[in-house]
Amino acid sequence: MASSNKRDTVLSVIVVSHNTRKLTAYLVASLHRHVRAYPKEICIVDNNSRDGSAWYLRKHHPEIDLVESRVNLGFGRAVNLAAKRCTGRYLWLLNSDCLVKSDVAAKMVEYLEGHLDVAAVTSRLVSKDGSFQASCRRFPTFGNVLFSRQSPLSRLLPARADYTLPDFDSPTLVDACACSSTMIRREHFEKAGGFDPRFFMYCEDTDLCARFVAFGLKVVYLPEAEVTHLWAESWRRNSWMRYYHHHRSIAKYFRKHFPCNTIKLGLLELMLVLGLGIRILLLPLRRRR
Repeated sequence: MASSNKRDTVLSVIVVSHNTRKLTAYLVASLHRHVRAYPKEICIVDNNSRDGSAWYLRKHHPEIDLVESRVNLGFGRAVNLAAKRCTGRYLWLLNSDCLVKSDVAAKMVEYLEGHLDVAAVTSRLVSKDGSFQASCRRFPTFGNVLFSRQSPLSRLLPARADYTLPDFDSPTLVDACACSSTMIRREHFEKAGGFDPRFFMYCEDTDLCARFVAFGLKVVYLPEAEVTHLWAESWRRNSWMRYYHHHRSIAKYFRKHFPCNTIKLGLLELMLVLGLGIRILLLPLRRRR
């Protein structure tokens, strides 16, 4: 295991990697350089990478608790596995394509320490050039999901915030967030049962936030905890698979949370299939740009 002083561990950093050796190496280096305020352990679940990720981590970072999965577990199942191994009071879920440039973990821990009714705090994400990346959203409904970032309507009406939420200047209560950089109180993660393993990738975070809210807990966007997210770098070569899992997870989310709306579910799934087909057909055109 990674930490030699488990009883003192405050923070468990959990990273799921899949063919992101260089990005994961940059992330680990940034964590060691900047995250120092609280005792920490780092657990990385490698989802059957083929690029030497596990070899690199074993050789250069023996201090890390490395889990080598022989199959790709997806995001939620991998995090659940790591959470059972970790001992920190707080679980910081970080994408392998993130970089930290200051001790943002300290700000997140301190916010959670001061707000016991908050189950999770999520970072402000920025691109390499410093531009804001939206990561928070309202809970999906049959109406507002049409205005998600993946929907053509969001490009026609970009000012609407029916689904994707804008940037905020101060800590703000939100419905749900992407777990690209999100810190969760362990006791609440366990109370909610962790991530639903039915979601391979995408929507598992929104589903978990829905369970937090059902328990009377809160999710907060913390803009002062800024993290650089090299968005798209980790899936650029397999973007069609990203779209496939994204659309499939949306369908699963609606089946789980709106099981009685048979007609609307049928229409939504038809739209998702058509949308996925159009995206896959357009991929060659995008790659030529």
